[in-house]
Amino acid sequence: AGSTLSANTPYTYPGNWDRSGKTASFSISLQSNAAGNQIDYQVKDPMPCLDNQTGTTYTSPAPGAPYCQDPAFVPTLLTAPQGFTPTTADSITVIHTDGTTASIPYVSGVGWTIPTSSPVAEVDIPPFAEEGNNNQGQILFQLWGYASSAVPPPAVLTNTLHANAYNVGAEGTPLTTDNVDSSSLLVENTAAPSGTVVSPTQIGR
Repeated sequence: AGSTLSANTPYTYPGNWDRSGKTASFSISLQSNAAGNQIDYQVKDPMPCLDNQTGTTYTSPAPGAPYCQDPAFVPTLLTAPQGFTPTTADSITVIHTDGTTASIPYVSGVGWTIPTSSPVAEVDIPPFAEEGNNNQGQILFQLWGYASSAVPPPAVLTNTLHANAYNVGAEGTPLTTDNVDSSSLLVENTAAPSGTVVSPTQIGR
C-alpha cells in the first residue's frame, strides 16, 4: 500500500481571485495491490506554511503540534472520493492554527466542505471502513482551495502529506511505515508578464 500527492493546477495567484474558493487543487491517491482488500487509510496533510520558508518556497511542517500559524494554502473542499462510497457518518477533522479542531461531515455527492472562518493548519482524513471495499485498488481524493492572499509571489507552495494503511478493524497496527509524499504549486504575480509561460506545456492567461 502507498500514497501519492500531486498538484493538479500548474500555477495560481494569491487569494481567492476568481471567487470560487477553488482556484487550485491537490490529488491524494491511496493505492493497494487489489480491489476489495479490506485495507483503510489514515492521511494527515499539514498545509504549506508561510512560517516554514526556504527562499521563495513555503513547505508543510510535520503533522501535529506545533501547528502552522500562517498557512499558505486555504483548503475549502475535499471532494467525494473515487474508489469507495462514504456514508454521512464519515467525518474528517480539520485542525486550526490555535490547535482547536472541527469535525466536518460528509455530504453525499459533494464531499467535505471546509469552512474558512478560522485558518486551517492541517486536514486529517481518518480510516473509513468503507475503504476496505474499494472497487479499483486505488482511492482518490481532491483537496481544493486557494493560495493565501498573504503569499508573496512568485512563490512555491510545497504540500506534504503523511499516510498509513491498516487492515479494517485493526487501525492500531500500521501495515507500512509512514508514507510521505509532496507536490508543489506555483503562485504567480497577477501583473504582466507573470504567467506568460510556466512550463513547456502550460501557457498562462
